[in-house]
Amino acid sequence: MVLDISLLNLQCIDCLLGLRSLDNDSVDVVFTSPPYANRRKNSYDSIPDKQYVQWFMPIAFEIYRILKPTGSFFLNLQSHCYQGERTLYVYKLIIELQEITGFKFIDEYVWYKSASPRKKNARLRDAWEPIFHFAIDKPYVDYEAVQFKSSSTFANKRGYVSLDSVTGNIGGYHKIADQIEGFTEPDNILYFPTALLVKDGKEFIHPAKFPLELAQFFVKRYCPTNGTVCDPFMGSGMTALAALIDKKQCIGFDNKQYYCKMTEKRIKSYEPPDQKPNPSSKGANKPIRSTFSVNELPKG
Repeated sequence: MVLDISLLNLQCIDCLLGLRSLDNDSVDVVFTSPPYANRRKNSYDSIPDKQYVQWFMPIAFEIYRILKPTGSFFLNLQSHCYQGERTLYVYKLIIELQEITGFKFIDEYVWYKSASPRKKNARLRDAWEPIFHFAIDKPYVDYEAVQFKSSSTFANKRGYVSLDSVTGNIGGYHKIADQIEGFTEPDNILYFPTALLVKDGKEFIHPAKFPLELAQFFVKRYCPTNGTVCDPFMGSGMTALAALIDKKQCIGFDNKQYYCKMTEKRIKSYEPPDQKPNPSSKGANKPIRSTFSVNELPKG
């Protein structure tokens, strides 16, 4: 599989400047994981938690401006703990995005990524992160894009039962619908363990990567054919790779040239898992031909 590099517009620039250069109503999906407050200061710019909402809001207004009426904005951001309690900046930001920016708060996904257990702590180990879904109006959805086959798919849904006296379950189609084998949609708990990143290689070291499969899920379901995906904080390039695999245009910004080069290398070296060449085969080490280049940071 050869990726169409012409679909990618990657710029080494501050995301606010980059977003301001885009047209109104030009992007179908914004999927991003911005820097966490007061975290990983040696790897990228870190914003104090008390200043985080003020820092992010100009970016939020630009995302709102560039998003199509049918577009979706996905924000992967988890609050950290400090001095024994969970910080609140993420929750404050979510409220501001809905009340001030004007986004509709569509849903919250749980990305279950597993974690190593630890001893003697009042808080249990974080094993998941939230992904918040915002939209301007009714978002585009490809309902069949991420369906899977299940032996317990509901059929003949003609009514609603609020309480099942046998099971004690509240809500659902307990007595009215049959369960059959067929295709259905997943729920909003997404299982993409970070252990998958072990396969990523030492050349793609980044302190806050998410799995390719996570980005693919949202690109496939919420970005239409010939649509455009944007990641204002491109990082190691997972969003770009997901978009190009699905033959969607992608716009990405990162103010660290090191990470822009990492994205370039990721795209150039990508090989589908089921199409990796045998090292002993002829031409296995032949480099991928590409005219892709990363825009340099503007001088001054």
